[in-house]
Amino acid sequence: MHITLNVTAGPHKGDQFAFDKYETFMIGRGQTVQFRIADDPYFSRYHCMIEVCPPHCFLRDVGSTNGTYVNRKRIRQVRLKDGDVIRGGRTRMQVQIREDASGNAPSEPIASPETAPGGFESPLKGDWMDTLPIVGGLYPLEPGHVRCSRCGRVPEETELPRLTDAQMISYVCPTCRKEIADALHPIPNYEVLGVLGRGSLGPVYKARRVSSDRLTALKLAPPEIAGNEKVVQMFVRQMRLCAKLEHENIVPIVEVGQAGQQLWIATEYVEGVDAADLARRHGGRLPLRDAADIVCQALAGLEYAHGRNLVHRDVKPPNILVSRGRGPCVARLSDLGLVKNMDEAGVSQLTLGAEKRGTVTFMPPEQVLDPSQVKPPSDIYAVGATLYWLVTGQFAHDFEARDRRGEVKDPFSIICEDPIIPIRKRDPSVPEDVAQVVEKALRHDPEDRFEAACEMARALRKASTSMR
Repeated sequence: MHITLNVTAGPHKGDQFAFDKYETFMIGRGQTVQFRIADDPYFSRYHCMIEVCPPHCFLRDVGSTNGTYVNRKRIRQVRLKDGDVIRGGRTRMQVQIREDASGNAPSEPIASPETAPGGFESPLKGDWMDTLPIVGGLYPLEPGHVRCSRCGRVPEETELPRLTDAQMISYVCPTCRKEIADALHPIPNYEVLGVLGRGSLGPVYKARRVSSDRLTALKLAPPEIAGNEKVVQMFVRQMRLCAKLEHENIVPIVEVGQAGQQLWIATEYVEGVDAADLARRHGGRLPLRDAADIVCQALAGLEYAHGRNLVHRDVKPPNILVSRGRGPCVARLSDLGLVKNMDEAGVSQLTLGAEKRGTVTFMPPEQVLDPSQVKPPSDIYAVGATLYWLVTGQFAHDFEARDRRGEVKDPFSIICEDPIIPIRKRDPSVPEDVAQVVEKALRHDPEDRFEAACEMARALRKASTSMR
């Protein structure tokens, strides 16, 4: 599947951009965007973002001043179709979506294959998922254009506004979802003991691995994901690589696999709480020495992972698990590699709202602009944002900021354009040396941050020594 943007009018008429894999593409007048339109004064620095997720393509206006239009209609976010015309200022681009060179439809569509993994025979045949909705119902479905990949049921009218490409890879009706959710025990070799909560994939259960009598956190992917063979293969392959990591500050993966229609990952069960919950139990923020200790341990885990060419991509307080140890506490990183899996599998990411993706407030600018360029300094930024939140109880950016029209700014625009709020403005009691460490980690340009996780850890320990 090939997706092409042809510039048909404006200062860059004749330019062409082609995509055949997951990619984000920012357009605007800024220095770091992929398509810089410096000669069109009606474009904002960060005007709009295109997320290519073959065979689909999404467009999001990033809080531009003069708006982004598709087929003469101003949009906030929309799924693009072949032939759509995008306009901003004097610039126009036409979207071209084509099958592969062989003329065949994509071999791994977002819809479930006719024979799903695990031998389940789908009653669906043919191209039945040719139209999908977009977030908030901005691109509505017509009844009958999508069916449950398990039983073939057409969704009710009341369900259509809630169905989004960002939430699903194939549609599973509420009845089938409940049946799958209730059928936990068929996962071989695991006894479910209770519910722990929700993680990046979906539900998380406390479970006992029968063969080894080992307690685990059993993470179950939504059935929409498990019904796509490409996604399953990607997850299993990538998570098996992550399972080779052995470090005291990384939660080890015990096992990963698929049982029927259930994709699952079992990690070691950690008796404790995550750093976000720990902060909430202390009134919304942690004492600086405790926060620094937790973050330094997380940095040790990152140093180990980075040395093996693995980037976490989703460091945030809920992904740092804290338990009792020989010292004050032991902190361990969880969910390493899951975001990369989602990106490479072609699962829509940036179209998710902040409450769905859960990473926006801790995300570095380069991860918004080009996820393929995420490197160790990106994790360091997220660690800085995490430490900032643990100490102050607030985010490093003002995500309630408003634009000149009085509307709340797009969070991606805030990350890319707005400076952070100095941590001592949030809490004047934070020592200046510690503030310098946090704010160096949060610098906009990756080259201006700490070069390595161990370097930030050394600086943080030195800055916080006087507090002990």
